[in-house]
Amino acid sequence: MADETSGDKFDNIRMTLDIAGAGAPGTDAGQSGADLGEKKLGAHFIQGAADLVTGSAGTGYVDQVGLLTDGDLVISFRTMDLTNIFNAVDFGLDIGSIGLGASTETIGEVNDGTVFLANLELDGFLGPVDIIIDGGDRGMNISGYFNAQGHIDQPFKAVKTDFYIHNSRGASTVWLDVKDRSNSMAHMQLNISKKENHLAAGQTALAFDLQNFEADLDFENLTVGSFAGADGRGIGDIYFTDLSIRAETVIYGH
Repeated sequence: MADETSGDKFDNIRMTLDIAGAGAPGTDAGQSGADLGEKKLGAHFIQGAADLVTGSAGTGYVDQVGLLTDGDLVISFRTMDLTNIFNAVDFGLDIGSIGLGASTETIGEVNDGTVFLANLELDGFLGPVDIIIDGGDRGMNISGYFNAQGHIDQPFKAVKTDFYIHNSRGASTVWLDVKDRSNSMAHMQLNISKKENHLAAGQTALAFDLQNFEADLDFENLTVGSFAGADGRGIGDIYFTDLSIRAETVIYGH
């Protein structure tokens, strides 16, 4: 998945922090305030690249430009290699196992407990990530593009599978140059804020508004139980196209 710019370091990334100035969004799509350091927010950044090398920025996102007001803090993450904005910022995660055990178990050596995740291997890359913290105490909006692939075992369910997270199929796609799962990206946008007057006047709570999760999910070499099947793959492959999730959750203590 990663190309020659990838490696074992979280590098080739630029972070821009800026405070939005006064004034309505500019005439240039994705621009708000002449003093804003990163003027191409969200999908506007990908669309600019798609106009040059062909591609698509998708349709599921909430346009962050309309969220910007005077005094908002904008934090943007971008690759420094603008000729290769998808594959340049790579990441990886490996987890041997995560399990549950009684207090009599030795820490790090659970033998008689429940192993609910094992042999997690995750590799991927980041696209544009933009975080807006509202200057009027109305929360934080996070919009990010990413691609991932890997393997996971869930021993407590006797399930094993390889997986891919991308967005190269269906009606809404996010890709550049080549329309395949190695050159496309899933999108997630989350707004985090406090919920005023929840349950009763004067009471606040924590609100998570998942404004968009849009992706294609591929589960390959899926095995349930110890029966690998005639071809050694068990169930086989399962594909989800145009998966779109939106949800709002409120959390409070009592």
